[in-house]
This record gives sequence, C-alpha cells and structure tokens, in this order.
Amino acid sequence: MTQHDKGRLGPPGVVAETLLYSILDAMPVPVFFKDDQGRYLGFNKAFERFVGRTREEMVGKPVEALWDAELAKIYKDADEALLAEGGAQVYEAQVKYADGTLHDVEYHKAVFHAQSEEITGIVGVMLDVTYRNQAEEKLRQMALHDELTGLANRAYLMPSLEQSLRRANRLGDELALIVLDLDGFKSINDEFGHAVGDDVLREVARRLRDSVRDSDTVARLGGDEFVIVIDNLHSRASVVRIVSTIINRLAEPIDIGAEQLQTGTSVGVAIGPIIDEDASTLLARADAAMYVAKRDPASSYHIDGDADLS
Repeated sequence: MTQHDKGRLGPPGVVAETLLYSILDAMPVPVFFKDDQGRYLGFNKAFERFVGRTREEMVGKPVEALWDAELAKIYKDADEALLAEGGAQVYEAQVKYADGTLHDVEYHKAVFHAQSEEITGIVGVMLDVTYRNQAEEKLRQMALHDELTGLANRAYLMPSLEQSLRRANRLGDELALIVLDLDGFKSINDEFGHAVGDDVLREVARRLRDSVRDSDTVARLGGDEFVIVIDNLHSRASVVRIVSTIINRLAEPIDIGAEQLQTGTSVGVAIGPIIDEDASTLLARADAAMYVAKRDPASSYHIDGDADLS
C-alpha cells in the first residue's frame, strides 16, 4: 500500500472498523463475534436478519439474555469448551429464525485474540444446512425403502431383523417372520400391463400395513414378494390370526379403474429365534415354508417345522 493510499483511506482505526463492517455486511451468511464472557461484540446484517434484532439491541448482551434457556445453554457450553480448548469448533443445532421457522444450522467457530484491545473472544459463521439435511434424509429413505410401495426394502429389513433377533435372544422373546407372494400376479402383468401391476402392488402394500401393528415391519423384497416381521410375539396362536387376516384381505377384489382384479397369496412363517440363528437363516426358513404352501392346494400358508401354536 502506498503512502497516497494510506492518506486516502483515512486514520487506521476508522478504516479498520469501517472496512470490517463493510466486508461483513456484504457476506450472505450470518457472522458474529463475542468476548470471552459470551457478550456479543458485533455481527453483520445477515445475522441481524437471522435473529430479527438490531445491533443496538444485542451488542454487549450475553446469550442468556437473548435466547431461550435450552438454546442459550447449548451456545454457552459450546463457547466455554472452545475457549478452554482453543482452536476451532464445528457443530449443528436446530434454531428458530426470526420468522418463527425452525432451521438446521451448522456453526463454524474459532477463538480470536485482539492484542491491542486486550480482548479474547469467539468469532462464528452460521451456515443454514436445512435443505442439505433434508436432501440427505431423502436419499437415506430412498436407499432403505421400496420406491414403488414406500415399504422397507431388503437393505432396511436385514439389519432390522438382526436387531430384532438380538433383542429376542436377550429378553427370551419370540418373533414371527412371514414371507408371502401373490398367486397369479404374472398373469395380471401379462394381461393388463405393468402399470396396472404396479397399482396392484401398491394396494397390496397398503392392505399389509393395515393388517399388522404399527410396530411391525412390512417390507417388499422385490417383484411380488413381501415380508412381515412380528416382534414381541404374545402367543404363537396369534400368528395364525394375523396370517388369516392377511389372506382374507388380499383375497378381496382390487379395483383398478373399471377392472376388479383378484389375487391370492401363499404364505410361509418361521418362528424364532433358534439358538445362534441369524436373519438370513430365519428368512430362508420362512421362504421355504412359503414354497411348501404354494405346492399344497389345500392350504394358503405353512408354518416352518409345524410349530406348536398353542
């Protein structure tokens, strides 16, 4: 910087403050800085819009005077940890904007030392990550759920089933794994097309959800094959009641436009856990039971091992 430039810019102290706020106010994200007692020293226009308050209302005040107790404690604890450890800090918190909407905010904070003013404090930048988090959650849901029916998919089912087996082993409980597929579904696809077939699958998924408890897991493994996990089995006899309900519900005609379509189902059941049984083994038992039912014209369901259902 030349001597001419220094003269044009004016006294260093005035220049520093004017330039600082000009730069900060031009930033589109909220920026703030506080002293080591948690009192606000300043912030930019974006921060003012975020909190819905002016500099005059906030400068010199601690977080406890400006935020509700729960949020103020989060800020205060984070500030004290950062001041004690030094360096930088990144964390997320859900905060309420001035317009009353809740947002996920990622804080990036660091300790500063202003030697000439003998001030130590914290400077922070706030990034609104609400839409990013929503997009990530949507991707997680898509990865774990069947796109057509909205049911859980295999990627969700298998870890969940493993967890249910561990819990049942620990508590001495039982669970039932029900596997079913639709009889005659291929002929529906062939005669009416895959769009109608998809409508049938969506309606089957809805009926299955309605046939069990909210706490039970209903999944689609692919095609016309579905799985239901009944946790905390109160009695083995209740499995027969559930299976009978499912068979009766799926036997009801399905209205697709002007058409009334009929489909049956074959159901296999495995009750577990057997000692050291994993999710894949339990699923294989239920799947084998379903194929026994499919080969038996006298019955729509089969229970693995002819379990005692008393």
